[in-house]
Amino acid sequence: MTGVYVRMKRDGCWDAIEFTDLTDDELEQFATDHPEQGWRWATFLAKWIRDNVEKPATSEPGG
Repeated sequence: MTGVYVRMKRDGCWDAIEFTDLTDDELEQFATDHPEQGWRWATFLAKWIRDNVEKPATSEPGG
């Protein structure tokens, strides 16, 4: 859950859909419709990945 919602049209109706629930096609359409938002989304995604994706354990030197 990101708490970020975008307005997308699904089944003929406009709705606020959480970013993580968008289909690949919806993500592509949103990017096409809003090219000026590219850097804002890239920054958001980089921060989200940094904060939410588990990092693999690193081995200790000499271990």
